[in-house]
Amino acid sequence: LCLLLGGCKNKGDADSAPPDPAAVKAQQELVARRDALLAQKEKLQGEATKLTEEIKKVEATGGEVRTLAAVDGLPTGFVAFAALNDPDVDALLAAQAAHPRVKGIRHIVNWHADPQRTYGPVDLTVDPQWQAGYGLLAKHGLSFDLQCYPGQMPGLVPLIERHPDIPVIINHMGMPVLTDPDGLNDWRRGMKALAALPHVAVKLSGMGFIRRDWTMAGIAPLVHEAIDMFGVDRCAFASDTPTDKLFGPIDRYMEAYHAIVSDFPEADRRAMFAGNANRLYRLGLAL
Repeated sequence: LCLLLGGCKNKGDADSAPPDPAAVKAQQELVARRDALLAQKEKLQGEATKLTEEIKKVEATGGEVRTLAAVDGLPTGFVAFAALNDPDVDALLAAQAAHPRVKGIRHIVNWHADPQRTYGPVDLTVDPQWQAGYGLLAKHGLSFDLQCYPGQMPGLVPLIERHPDIPVIINHMGMPVLTDPDGLNDWRRGMKALAALPHVAVKLSGMGFIRRDWTMAGIAPLVHEAIDMFGVDRCAFASDTPTDKLFGPIDRYMEAYHAIVSDFPEADRRAMFAGNANRLYRLGLAL
């Protein structure tokens, strides 16, 4: 009978034992993770297709943008993108610098241990290839817009210090992560370390990155601290449109910024709202 049914198992055989609940759970979790990754892959492929179409549209209208700039004189300057860890970064920088209105490069490098906060899987700022690409910016007469988290700032100091001929403009007031256990002090340490380098400046912008429900009373102390650290001559107020609009109308930002420095001398306010940006980005405007 056992032969007819395909063979019998002894009571001591492993196959006759009930499945291990932990093993079953682990297998289910792996299957669920696989399915989630496959769904994410499909979603990303769809997004990539959409972006490709958008790129084609932008390329098709590139001539119109250049014509508008020629007629209206705007935008005055561009901060363009180039992946500084790209093997062909020298050629990429040369191509960007060939446009007279391209003044600098931004390669966003925000990395955080929290997967909900990080912009990428690795910290590019510690990558030797990325650092080598950064070192080529001066060759092409380009500045660097630095968008990172405060925890990365101390590690960037030696690299930035080695290249005093590359102007650096910190984006969004250094993006303090106030939800980190020591977030405010991390920001202070990182910003002070960079402020010690005379060729580093900071844009006072992106308050929604600090708190989505930001208020003037909440951001004013941080703005004043940043100005104290860098000095008036290395601070520039800026909008982060259209991202700013996620957290409030542009007028609300500008009104808050003007109110926060309303007791500063007029010359300082003119510098932070116009003159410093004109100098930092080499715009050559008659203000």
